[in-house]
Amino acid sequence: MKSYLAGKVIQFNEVQNHLIDGIKLIYRLINETYGPIGKNILIDSTKTTNLELCNKGSRVVSQLKTRDKNKNLVILLLQDSFQKINNVSGDGSKTFFLITSSVILNGFKHIANRVDTSQINIGIQQTLDYSLILLSEKAEPIQNKDVWYKTISQFMPNEDNINSMIKQIFENIGKAGRIKLDLTPGYRTSVEIEHGLQINRGYFSPYFVTDSNKMLIEFQNPYILISKQKISLEESQLVRILELLIHTKRPLIIFSPEIEEEALSTLILNKINGIIDLAYVKIPILFGSDRNTLEDLSVYTGAKIISNYTQWKLFTLNNLGEAKRVLITKTKTAIWSDNPINNKLINERSKFIKNQLISTNSIYENEKLEDRYKNFNTSNAILKIGGVTDLETEELKSRVENGLVQLKGCLYDGILPGGVINYALINEEVENWSRANLYGEGLIGSKLVINSFLKPFQALLNQERLRKGLFSNVSSDDKSNEIYRQKIIDYQSVKKSINEFITEKNNIESFKNIKIQIQTTSSLSQSILSIGHFII
Repeated sequence: MKSYLAGKVIQFNEVQNHLIDGIKLIYRLINETYGPIGKNILIDSTKTTNLELCNKGSRVVSQLKTRDKNKNLVILLLQDSFQKINNVSGDGSKTFFLITSSVILNGFKHIANRVDTSQINIGIQQTLDYSLILLSEKAEPIQNKDVWYKTISQFMPNEDNINSMIKQIFENIGKAGRIKLDLTPGYRTSVEIEHGLQINRGYFSPYFVTDSNKMLIEFQNPYILISKQKISLEESQLVRILELLIHTKRPLIIFSPEIEEEALSTLILNKINGIIDLAYVKIPILFGSDRNTLEDLSVYTGAKIISNYTQWKLFTLNNLGEAKRVLITKTKTAIWSDNPINNKLINERSKFIKNQLISTNSIYENEKLEDRYKNFNTSNAILKIGGVTDLETEELKSRVENGLVQLKGCLYDGILPGGVINYALINEEVENWSRANLYGEGLIGSKLVINSFLKPFQALLNQERLRKGLFSNVSSDDKSNEIYRQKIIDYQSVKKSINEFITEKNNIESFKNIKIQIQTTSSLSQSILSIGHFII
């Protein structure tokens, strides 16, 4: 009889062993890299030509592969959770795994004794939900500059004065500003601030894109053509301008309310055939704010606006504007200019818009002017990360990228003073709640969570710097969870040390990070504990 199974069926007892082996393998790597003085791991990836040095949990797990198919299946199962946390909060995947692995490994011991898995899962979920409520009550918004600077100091590397540079960047471009990271091996790290104009209109056709992966257009030193008239091939004026520009080997960006189909086809064919780099952005003139957009563009780039047919006939290259750099997506256009003459006009225009904003009494006009002022003063920063070798600069860039994602999370969801130590501090309250609200196997699931919350703190406690800076009276021989727990929740002996650690050592965590850790722990632990068989 023909079998319809895809492969070999691995039974429950063997499945548990494979899951345990795979989880313990990852645990050893995560535990080594955990905390502020965690070690790096050197990765030799076949996908890149260079070696990579990092201690980021999601990156380490994504590159991990063994000769054992069963372990690889477990690693693949965990990779998705690591990547989800990385995408949402930048990091925190290592704390998540220390907690989750403890829940799973200890949960298997109870399942082996024929305990009802569904009730254990209910206890796990309800305990994690309650813990998230307690932690959310401890979260604080970033209300002033001092707290914001402490948060930057927590997440940003100290090498090459990057910490101070990030503070300088946010001082110049604001918290909503865009930061671009460039690698400059052989040089010291430096900062470049760009001030630009943003328009809430993007490219008209995807045929103009220069980066098909990111679906955007990026031009260096392009010419700018602005017209209030429809762009057409009438009397070959557009063709004449394109012929003049071919010899300059510089891109051209056209802004207008309308374009004829034949003119658009001409632009696209020239772009596709590599004759000249082109882009077209349509700005319909339906309201006064749209006309202001064209005028703001003219001020920023120095381009003369074509308003009638006569100006088209007399148009020369001197009427074109210029920009240092232009970035165009499907919905937005950002323009940066470094012309000293333009800068003077830009400052005057900015003051004019601000005065209008102050004097208007209309709510509608006020909203439009606020958007216009914000778009007119868009800022961008380029952090050029230096170092002696490519390996050093890539590793530093990875840490800066991770820090920026975490800072963004702190802005929107607030911070949790004390960081992962709060998992240990809520332990007693969570246990009291579980005894009052759960019973039977549900209480077992709750106990799994309560014990797992001590794991991140234990990992920190085992690091030399934290042993000296916090709880110096706890010896490295204290191995059992109960001893750790008693020393943590005994407020009479350690509350002062905790407060000093939180305030003096600036130990801060993004609450967004904490939230995604708990949510992913709940989902993954319940999924893995419910696995009965493998088919390989």
